[in-house]
Amino acid sequence: MELSATLFETTVRSIKGDEVPVGPDRRSVPRVGLRCRARVFLYDKGVLGESMSVWTRDLSREGIGLMCPRRMEAGDRLVLPLPRPGHSRPLVLLCTVSHCTQMAVGMYAVGTSFVEVSAHHAIPAPQVAPRDASESAHRSVVREERISASILS
Repeated sequence: MELSATLFETTVRSIKGDEVPVGPDRRSVPRVGLRCRARVFLYDKGVLGESMSVWTRDLSREGIGLMCPRRMEAGDRLVLPLPRPGHSRPLVLLCTVSHCTQMAVGMYAVGTSFVEVSAHHAIPAPQVAPRDASESAHRSVVREERISASILS
């Protein structure tokens, strides 16, 4: 799955990127340096899991490179909402991990490919802390169902 040329161009133009060195490369599509902090959510069988703070590295029409604090396995799925200046909702990307390389203790370079893109749905804001554990579990399920529906629709 690829981003459309227009969506790729507007996303790249709206976020300041760093130049990526030119040289021998196995990539089939160009990429641009993209440095911003983001929050990704692990995604398994339609359910959102834990979230973690990451740094983006680069962006292409086919995927995005991330710096993560934990090891990922090829095939793992992530949900990444990217802010879009001038838009009320982020671009919500469902990505599959292609590779993961340890760069330092607690720092991994993760390459992903896009599976689904949604510019029409946003990840719901966190709910106010519930009064008890059963209410918390119910809200968590409802939130995950809303996010799954927004990604898959």
